[in-house]
Amino acid sequence: MLKPKRGNIFALMLILFTIITPFVMAYFLGKASDAGKAEIAVVTLQDVFMILLPVLLYCMIFRTRLTDIIPHERLTLKNAGYVALLTLLISPAISLVSSVTALFYSADINADILGEMNKMPAPLAMFALAVMPAVFEELAFRGVILSNMKSRSIMKAAGASALMFGLFHLDFYQMGYAVVAGFFFALLVMQTNSIFSSMLSHLLINGVQVLNVKLMMSTMTSIEREQLITAVPTTKENLMAVLVSFMFFVLTFPILLFVTRSFMRYNRTRRIDYVFSLGNGRASEFELELDSIVKQKKIVDVYFVLYVVITLLMSSGLAVFNHMQ
Repeated sequence: MLKPKRGNIFALMLILFTIITPFVMAYFLGKASDAGKAEIAVVTLQDVFMILLPVLLYCMIFRTRLTDIIPHERLTLKNAGYVALLTLLISPAISLVSSVTALFYSADINADILGEMNKMPAPLAMFALAVMPAVFEELAFRGVILSNMKSRSIMKAAGASALMFGLFHLDFYQMGYAVVAGFFFALLVMQTNSIFSSMLSHLLINGVQVLNVKLMMSTMTSIEREQLITAVPTTKENLMAVLVSFMFFVLTFPILLFVTRSFMRYNRTRRIDYVFSLGNGRASEFELELDSIVKQKKIVDVYFVLYVVITLLMSSGLAVFNHMQ
């Protein structure tokens, strides 16, 4: 049976593996004969250790299968088109939140990401920084966590899973836009009854960013690439980014509403399937487990609170550490 408590327990597993993984990776880096190649391998495979292993552990503990808990209806060609268009239209909102957040928190993580991109060939960068997160982060947050919360209202389930997704990044700059993106991804899954919709959207967002950066770097000298990586935007540049993002948001928001309405009409039946598929996979497609509806398990419990506290503490610690460097 799907329960918010199980989703919250799984979230704590994720944080535990997030804490352990860097130490395990550091050990293997120390043993490697070629540190450069080993570092690239670590970046490429980190989601396997940080996310996939907790997902498999969840399935073992609760004796379930991924196909029993994760909505995996085939994504129609029309829905794929809707997802791509909606992703394009939601991007200004994500950029707006990102640029506003940059006014208050340093975007140090961008330098780290640019540094990793600089070391990788384009295909590997696309795989490590776009494909892997799109698959494994969606399995965890729009799969295990969101599915366990869907006995609650759509907004509460999407909001709670989005908050967890934002906090998981352990970076105050990333948290804001990750929450917005996570909420959007959750609604895609709820509307299409398919994890493939959020995977596609996630892939498009990350993939376009990777492609843009790699194309830009390909026209630069090594010195110019280093300057790009270490550059710190001024307050004036950040304010200009906010203004530009806001203008694009205002222009695209009415179109976003129109396309969203059409998208929801097209997926009315799939949305009902998603809401009513609350069982453990053995129930029929439209069977409703009344016990899950009547009890209305709370999303916020001790495990949820622990997750929030631990992620905030880790984010604060990492922020202080980065500031001291």
